[in-house]
Amino acid sequence: MLTGADGSAEIGCRAVSFDIRSNIVIGMIAATILHDARTRHGVSQRALAIRAGTSQAWISRIEAGQVDPSLESLRRLLLSLGEDLQTAASPLPAVDLDDGHRRHWRALSPSERLEQAVAWMALGHDLHGRLR
Repeated sequence: MLTGADGSAEIGCRAVSFDIRSNIVIGMIAATILHDARTRHGVSQRALAIRAGTSQAWISRIEAGQVDPSLESLRRLLLSLGEDLQTAASPLPAVDLDDGHRRHWRALSPSERLEQAVAWMALGHDLHGRLR
């Protein structure tokens, strides 16, 4: 079940925090949800593919994080296992998140801002390299 206005999700017994705009992270969450549900039911990728009317290769690519299924496709696969995908939306707290972000960045010196930008770029490069 995906929950949390802060972008948190509980998957099995693991809690994950993510930026909802990140396709990489969402794809990995879909992979984890599907793999965990399939193994919980003791169903092979091939058997799930037959139940869902798709190919084992596609199931494998989803679980490997190589493709990002739509929410409807993920829900259809989970229904084939006797489970349902539940998503929830809830209002954010009445806080000006943009203002807090601006204050944080204004408090940093130019060299600190550059250092953080370089660190974020390195993280992005590292994540991109791991997906290949």
